[in-house]
Amino acid sequence: MQICMEHWGELRRAISARGLDHLVATSGEEAAEALTRQIEGEDDPRNDFDPLMNANWAIHGQYLQDVGLGALVGQKCPLCEVEKSRAGLATNWIEGCAEDQLQQARALDLVAGVQ
Repeated sequence: MQICMEHWGELRRAISARGLDHLVATSGEEAAEALTRQIEGEDDPRNDFDPLMNANWAIHGQYLQDVGLGALVGQKCPLCEVEKSRAGLATNWIEGCAEDQLQQARALDLVAGVQ
């Protein structure tokens, strides 16, 4: 299961539209290092907060919850799959996850309360 390039671009734009670009990892290596720190319980929520990766994992988690372990079979994009069930649902998921990340960034005082 992997988000396709089209939906990845939409997710990235949704994060950017909320002024969260400066919090996104600048490389895959940086994102992997932050994820490792999170797994090991050594992360600093203020320094390791990555709204793009967090939204990605939220989408994957919700899709797994909705579909079950069968979602892990193959290389399907979870957003393409939900879009098949209802037009516009992928956009709703993207916008909802991006908005959740904005709220979390505000709660961590990483961005202003009102932008």
